[in-house]
Amino acid sequence: NTYNCVAFTMKHLLSRIAVKFTGAANLNADYSYNVTNIKVAGAYASGVYTINGGTWAGSGKMANSLSFTDVSGVKANTPAIPDNAYVIIPGAAPLTISFTAQVVFGSKAISEIPYTITLNQTDDDTDVTFKNNTSYTLNVILPAPGQEIKFSISTVAGFGNGGEVPVEL
Repeated sequence: NTYNCVAFTMKHLLSRIAVKFTGAANLNADYSYNVTNIKVAGAYASGVYTINGGTWAGSGKMANSLSFTDVSGVKANTPAIPDNAYVIIPGAAPLTISFTAQVVFGSKAISEIPYTITLNQTDDDTDVTFKNNTSYTLNVILPAPGQEIKFSISTVAGFGNGGEVPVEL
């Protein structure tokens, strides 16, 4: 008997999200950040996928936050990426990103700053509709001490391209 391979194209029905932390370009070389308690909350708890038309209708909120591993030693223009990512039901759920950034000068921690931002609450740059078969990275630009923190969202190869959306506090 001869068996032939069957070719098919697989597409993910879910969106994938990850986070990345980068020190701002103007962050003095003596400063770095340790980032802890990284959470994303508010992803849809359930959803219905309509095959004919390929659309999702998400509903409810997940009871638990998605927790990411801590990162340390974040310096200027040097990304630090937690070791984990999650798949979520696509759509425009109001995701809340929160974390604590510990400012380090030399080798001494000098302050801790909690940050929280919610996506998809207003009609601005924090809006993003997560699409199926697409991977997104929530990129957090950690500022020089005393400066505004900035976020952006970009896609990761392998799922498709959902674009980049800047998110600012």
